[in-house]
Amino acid sequence: MAHFITCSEFRFVYIIRYSEIALKGPRARSQMESRLISNLKASLVSRGVDFSFSKEPGRIFLDSNGSAAEVEDAVSRVFGVKSISEAVSIEFTSKAEIIGKAVELFSEGVRGKKFAVRVRRSGSHTFTSRDLEEQIGNELFQISAGVDLVRPDFTCYLEVRNNRCFFYSSIHSGPGGLPLGSEGKLVSLMSGGIDSPVAAWMMLRRGCPVDAIFLALAHPVDTSQFLNQFLKLYDNWYFGYNPTVYVVDGTEAVERLTDGKSFRFPNVTFKKILYRLAEKIAEKEHFYGIVTGESMGQVSSQTAENLFALSRSVHHNILRPLVGMDKDEITETCRRIGTFPESSLGEFCALFSAEPITKISLDDLESEIVPDELLVKMLEKSVALKGSQIREFLAGIEARDTRLSEPRGGETVIDLRRKEDYRAWHFPGAINVRLPDLKSMGDLLRNPRGVILYCSKGLQSAAGAAILSQMGIEARYTSTEYLKKKADSPQVTDSL
Repeated sequence: MAHFITCSEFRFVYIIRYSEIALKGPRARSQMESRLISNLKASLVSRGVDFSFSKEPGRIFLDSNGSAAEVEDAVSRVFGVKSISEAVSIEFTSKAEIIGKAVELFSEGVRGKKFAVRVRRSGSHTFTSRDLEEQIGNELFQISAGVDLVRPDFTCYLEVRNNRCFFYSSIHSGPGGLPLGSEGKLVSLMSGGIDSPVAAWMMLRRGCPVDAIFLALAHPVDTSQFLNQFLKLYDNWYFGYNPTVYVVDGTEAVERLTDGKSFRFPNVTFKKILYRLAEKIAEKEHFYGIVTGESMGQVSSQTAENLFALSRSVHHNILRPLVGMDKDEITETCRRIGTFPESSLGEFCALFSAEPITKISLDDLESEIVPDELLVKMLEKSVALKGSQIREFLAGIEARDTRLSEPRGGETVIDLRRKEDYRAWHFPGAINVRLPDLKSMGDLLRNPRGVILYCSKGLQSAAGAAILSQMGIEARYTSTEYLKKKADSPQVTDSL
């Protein structure tokens, strides 16, 4: 923010405001103020900014040598902060001194513009806020384009607190809510999509430390994509807490969900598996609730009937902060908080069920037995990472990415899509294979030139590449879109 005046005789300070904290009782309020200041320090330290704090009822004051842009960005990413303003601070002995300083500070900002004066006051004084607004307005009126109290071009803000007065011309919004760490900890079921990071952010905003569970269906490819997205949340919003991310191996779950015989309602049972995994972690680590990114009616597994049945499948508290939001609202929030995914490998939902059930009964879901040994086995293969360890972990798994960069020629090409999609279009010479059948075809796919697998967006083919790689077969994955472009090149088509 540009200063509304540049003069060395005045002291610049940042006013940090909060709202909900002020409604708490004395003890809770004091604890939350201390937590808020601690989190503010963590945010400022991450940017290498020097600082010192002081506080008065309802206000925290920050002195810093950092640029206004640096400080405002750091403060506005700390939960509990309602707003921040860069202000000039003076001590005064009379009303006339306040008026004189206001005219000196605001004249250039007001000149030729429609303006307003807003005054807030606390303490005992011989004047009212209205007195100051009228008299400062009268002094500035002659150089302005007039007063506009509804939509002014420039606003002169004053905050009088006992014998100090703060002058500022802008208010920068913060996220509001409660300081992170002031409420009980939760664990969030998260993916690399749009919804679940927003759900986690909303609970962080309510003061809850939120750890994350990610079910890797095509490790290391989808794990890498998720962790890179989670870093956007961690780097920008987790000040005051170092979360744990549980990366769970979901390979066997995918095999059972797609084999056509283990489960009758795989689209809902997939969610049941996620819930049960989260519950086991929550019980062990003493979380007070499981957060999901579910929104009413958004997909087949998120109908009122399915959500009711799923909630009854576990004993733990399920929190759905997005349940009443539509996709546009969620997407807008996702962009605003900076977690919108740059790319997507797609979803497994269509693979789990061509005709998903939308109104499952409690009895039907209960009949979908998820073996406890499956969950235990999956958790035994899980990796627990602290947020501060993610980048180091990523450096190791990104080197193992099996994405197809360019066909070499002579590879076996596998189309993992549904038969109807394959018939509508497939890459010349591609073999249509279901993901569950890849293991049984392993020996037939042993090609010294390797194997290329593709699906609609890449998630299923990445999972297939992982399966074949574990069998010692060189395999790379890609999307239909990529191979459609390659199909237009006679040289590539002939070589394959």
